[in-house]
Amino acid sequence: MSIGDDVKDVLTENGTSFTGYKLDGTTITGEYLDYETSYDSSTEFIRQFTLSASFSYDTSVEQGDIVAFGSNYYLVMNLKPERFENAVVENGGFLVQCNCYGKFMRKAINPDRNSNYEITSSWNNQRTTVRALMYENVLSGITDTLTGSMEVPSLSFVLLTQNFTDVIVGDRWLPDFSVSTVYYRVSAILTKKYAGLNYMLLEKDVRE
Repeated sequence: MSIGDDVKDVLTENGTSFTGYKLDGTTITGEYLDYETSYDSSTEFIRQFTLSASFSYDTSVEQGDIVAFGSNYYLVMNLKPERFENAVVENGGFLVQCNCYGKFMRKAINPDRNSNYEITSSWNNQRTTVRALMYENVLSGITDTLTGSMEVPSLSFVLLTQNFTDVIVGDRWLPDFSVSTVYYRVSAILTKKYAGLNYMLLEKDVRE
């Protein structure tokens, strides 16, 4: 038996069972993980939203998957194999806690006109039942090179999701759609920032 198998046995005996969800709808069951909190981190974001985690050497989990245990859902990021004597013994990474459950919508223009001869539009669901992390991101004011004054800092939002290829800039995001009535516009998508994840910038959306 290899060290990887020994580590897997320890995870099975003492670890936490979880359910994994891949982007294609595949479900992972029968695996275990070990996790640690990051309360001693100097970064508030790390303390509040992340866990460090260990998976077995032969796990089916990949970066960008979602794992659920307890009552929480987490995005898997930065998953790396840990080796001993050139053999993978476990996979370590970070789990980012999802704090919203929403949907993306896209505006559709109706080619027909209403009774007042006005072009009508509607918002259609693009992707529903999305688990994600959404947090506020304060943008620093830009220095005016002529006057040296600072603009008032503006507030935007960051959204971390699985790597949805069918979501584009201009789509509308509705977090916690069962209770929320506040919409956000996807203003930028950085697909290369974190492997397997979409890093989106959002703004308040007041479009009709």
